[in-house]
Amino acid sequence: CQTSFKIYEMKNINLFDNNYIDTLCPENNEFLWSIFNHFGYKNDDDPEVKKQTLLALKKMLDLDIIYVDEWIANPELENHNLTTDKIIKHIDKIWFEGAKFPDLYGMVIFGTQKWYTEALEKKGMTNTTNWKLFVKNKIGNLEQWIEDNRPK
Repeated sequence: CQTSFKIYEMKNINLFDNNYIDTLCPENNEFLWSIFNHFGYKNDDDPEVKKQTLLALKKMLDLDIIYVDEWIANPELENHNLTTDKIIKHIDKIWFEGAKFPDLYGMVIFGTQKWYTEALEKKGMTNTTNWKLFVKNKIGNLEQWIEDNRPK
């Protein structure tokens, strides 16, 4: 399973790389801003930020570790069972050009899938756990662990 995202030849983001793995911490993926913040961008209205974030979201949705908890900017989408591609399409549409840090809080809120948090808690994760050390010492290969533990 390929997890590297390549956009504009500028960044190669593999969510399972130690540089970006904080994105997969259950407490770090509630808002768009909190997701792309882990990629090291300094300019939140850079078009690459949006593209990288949408690709990361697609990956996390496909892995079934997150879900859309609330469509703040599109409440009419609440309680609709949308495919990953439709979710990404709607986020792309509401994420307007020039959106800045505060705008990103008013678009969509994500939740962490229950299976993911429960499986991590069974491994010993708490709300004070150092995520990177936890993954290194208790999980090992997080990508494989997710594949082995997620609902089929």
